[in-house]
Amino acid sequence: MADNDKTGRAAFPRIRDKLILPQGQRPCNKCTAQIFRQQDEGMTIREYAAIELRVPDSGIPEIDKMIRAAREMDFAAKAMQGIQAKLPMFDRDGEFSESFSQDKILKIQADVASSAYSLAAAMLAEKVRRESE
Repeated sequence: MADNDKTGRAAFPRIRDKLILPQGQRPCNKCTAQIFRQQDEGMTIREYAAIELRVPDSGIPEIDKMIRAAREMDFAAKAMQGIQAKLPMFDRDGEFSESFSQDKILKIQADVASSAYSLAAAMLAEKVRRESE
């Protein structure tokens, strides 16, 4: 994974036995195999923390890109919840408010989703601006 001097030790090291047989020999009860312990590095503590905390600072561009996308979706979901809390209920039958056509309801929902992503983009841009100060 990444250089341990910068990222710390492995967050989830895994030690497993590896069977090494002499050339041409197959596993059996009487074989002359050697068993070696091998440690798989796994991800580093820094990579794990970046993913868990959703901070795009793992040191791996692909993971950082996924973290940014996840943050945008989270911000958009929270913005949508706030917008929806302020809107009246829209339904076709008029049970909760005045009656709306299905087309009108779909248009309102699309507008809410668009507004939520716009707010999410603005929140992320402001966060980047503040971090660069």
